[in-house]
Order: sequence, then structure tokens, then C-alpha cells
Amino acid sequence: MFKIIPEKVLYDPELSPLSKLIVAEIASFSINSMDCFTRNETWAERFGVSKRTVSRCVSELVEKGYVIRKILYRDDSKEIWKRVLVVSRDVIYSLGEVAVGVKKHIEFEQAEAESQEYRPTDFMKNFNKLFEK
Repeated sequence: MFKIIPEKVLYDPELSPLSKLIVAEIASFSINSMDCFTRNETWAERFGVSKRTVSRCVSELVEKGYVIRKILYRDDSKEIWKRVLVVSRDVIYSLGEVAVGVKKHIEFEQAEAESQEYRPTDFMKNFNKLFEK
């Protein structure tokens, strides 16, 4: 599996490299129309940083408008049940074209792999065809 970092996020000089990776993690869920429930502890373990560092990154992404944070509460309670993270509409729109292109490429490669004429060296040539006008 791979992750996609939108250019808007990638080239933001105010964001830390970790924040950019976290956006890629959240975007991978959003591209597939899923909400991200990943806990800060999980990212802290994956990236070898503290939970507090991850928390600061997520807050930074929310403040800059790249990520939307929703808090879900237990029924009839103020107790937090889950936190949901989704990339903002602007980020999703910038990912949309790339996500569709990648999906088409994967489907194309799968179809080509089933044919006897497929050569793995054609990978980039086939990928570039998807974006020709």
C-alpha cells in the first residue's frame, strides 16, 4: 500500500514532516470514503514519536484547515467514544484526480497482467498513458 500527500500540504513550509505524513494517513481513508479512527498512540508507535507530538500535529492540521476533527460521544453522556478525522473538502478535491488516476492505473495493470503480452517494463509507459489528453 502507498500513501498520497496532496501538493497543497506537501509544499506548506509551516507544516512539519510528521504532519504531512499524518495527512497522508488520513487521506488514505478519505480516498476510500472511510473515516479515520486511528488513535494518536498508534501513530506515535508507527512513527517513533511521542503521543503528545502526534497530538500537536493533528491540532496543527485542524487549525490550518487541512483536517476536520469530529468527536463522537457515548449516548446521553459527555464521555468521548471516538475521534474521527477526515481531510477537508479542499484536500479531497486535490486528491480526487490523482486517486481516480491511480485506481484506473491499477485496474489497467491488472488487466494487462492477465494478458500474455504484458511486460513489467511497460509499467511507467502504461501509467503515463492514463494522463495523456
